[in-house]
Amino acid sequence: MAFAADVDWFLPVAAGALFLVPAADTVVRFGVRLSNRRSDSAQFTDAVVIAPDPAVEAEVTRRFLRTASVRVLPGDVVVTDTIGQERWIARRGAHGISRLVRLTVPGTRQPLGVEFRDGNGEVRALLPWSYWFAGPQGQDRWTEMVAALSVPEADEEIRRAGPQAPATDPWWTGHILAADVRMMSPLRAKEARQETSWHRTVVGGNELLLVPLFSLVLLAGVFGDDGAARLAGLLSALTIATELAPVAVSSLISRVYRDKPGGHG
Repeated sequence: MAFAADVDWFLPVAAGALFLVPAADTVVRFGVRLSNRRSDSAQFTDAVVIAPDPAVEAEVTRRFLRTASVRVLPGDVVVTDTIGQERWIARRGAHGISRLVRLTVPGTRQPLGVEFRDGNGEVRALLPWSYWFAGPQGQDRWTEMVAALSVPEADEEIRRAGPQAPATDPWWTGHILAADVRMMSPLRAKEARQETSWHRTVVGGNELLLVPLFSLVLLAGVFGDDGAARLAGLLSALTIATELAPVAVSSLISRVYRDKPGGHG
C-alpha cells in the first residue's frame, strides 16, 4: 500500500508500523518480567525453597539447577519446572496436597519418583527422584520438604502401565503426569531453546520470518537520496535488529552458559 499510494510519507509510516510489532513486544515482555520480579520478591519472602539435588552421575544443566524448584508457601505450593513454568497447588481443601508418596522399585525399594497427592488421592505433581533427591544433600532436602508441607509420607511400589508394558519402558510410562518427569528434569539444549524461544507465542515463529522480510523491502531506502525513504530504511533496520536481537542473545546465552553442564546442585 505504501508503494502503491506513491506518497512520500507513506513509506516511513509503513516502516514505523512494522517497527511497532517487535518494539511493543519487547517493552511488554520486559515490563512483565520486571513486575513479576517485584511480585515474586514480595510473595516468596517466607517461602521454603527446595532446589534439586541430582545424583552425582546425573547430567544436569545450569538452567535446571538455577530454575527448577519447589516453593512451599503458607497456603500454596509452587512447582517450577526447568524452563520456569509455574504450577500453583493449594495446600488445603479437597484439591490441596495431603500426602507425599515415594514411588519405589518393587523388591529393592529404590525411590523413582515423588507424587504430590490431594485429598481425593489424585496426583497433582510428579518429581523424578534421581534429579531432585538422589544427591549428597538429597535426603536432607526430602526431609525439609516433608517438614515444610507437614503432610504424611508413604512409600508405594510402582505399578506398570499394564501387563503388556515392556519392562524396558521408563518407570513413568503410562503415568497420568508422565510429562512432569520431562519438564522437572534437565532438558537437552536444543529442546530448552525451543521451549523458551522468544517467539513461542500465539503468533509463533512466523513473526520472526515475516516482519524482517517486509522490512527488507523498505530497507533499501536507507541508501537513497529521498528523506522519507531514508527514514523508512532506518526504521526498517531498527525493526530487523529489534526482531532478531533477542533471539540471537537468548540462543547465545543458552549455548555458552544456561544449557552447559552445571556440575552438581
